[in-house]
Amino acid sequence: MNKDRVIKAISNSHNVKMTVVDATESLNNIIKLHETNPLAIIALSRVVLATILIGSDMKNATDKMTAIINGNGPIGTMMAEYTGHKVRAFCGNPQFDVEQIDRSKNVISQVVGTDGYLRVMKDLGMKDSFSGQIELISGEINLDFTYYLAQSEQIKSVIACSIKMNDDNTIAKAIGFYAQLLPEHKDEDIDYLEEKVGNLESISHKLIAESDLTNVFKLIDENAKVLETDSVAFECSCSYEKALASAKLLGDEQLNEILEKNSEVEIVCDFCRKKYTIKVADLKGLLKE
Repeated sequence: MNKDRVIKAISNSHNVKMTVVDATESLNNIIKLHETNPLAIIALSRVVLATILIGSDMKNATDKMTAIINGNGPIGTMMAEYTGHKVRAFCGNPQFDVEQIDRSKNVISQVVGTDGYLRVMKDLGMKDSFSGQIELISGEINLDFTYYLAQSEQIKSVIACSIKMNDDNTIAKAIGFYAQLLPEHKDEDIDYLEEKVGNLESISHKLIAESDLTNVFKLIDENAKVLETDSVAFECSCSYEKALASAKLLGDEQLNEILEKNSEVEIVCDFCRKKYTIKVADLKGLLKE
């Protein structure tokens, strides 16, 4: 049985809402598919955790949030998608050479790079989707998502994501924490939150150390009230129909060349690595559309 959970709580006395996510099982499934090296595991896991934390605020099961980070670092583009309590993700180069990373400096910033962007897109079932983007300020992901929320969504908040590894390069624990001021907050609530989360490192250690994640809320307020608990799991939404749609992007000229050789086309899903073989008859159908 899947154990991954999203837990929400509120501090009424300080006008703060909080979320904790445990996505250990989901992320172990994702990194196994992508055969990710240890440093890529940490970077991609942080992106996934942050995406779940922010995406879990969406109201409807059909709402979708996508986060894309590209800092021109060796890991390449990272993408995570969250919808209906399901998450999936990939990175462009999961097996980059870890020897090029200077361990005496911020490791994850080097893996991700700092010359790039974080883009967040939300499809809430309306006519127009929401999209916001910032330039990366650190490349270590936690600060970049926190800065994104402040700049693009005008929300005073903090995100902290922690990953503990096993000796066999699987994930022992992947936990994320999100604290956000409510719209009715007062100036003293801003000062209070800044004081409480001033040391992100202590929060990160607490996330890994706690077996009962609801105790993390007590870092902000001893009397915080737990509101709800939901499940989250890795699941890919790819299909033959979607693979066929992506084959159409090859264009008529390239499709005609393929059909002249009477060849089929293999499409591989970036997220789950599943292979779809597009039949010749279906390729001909694309040319008629």
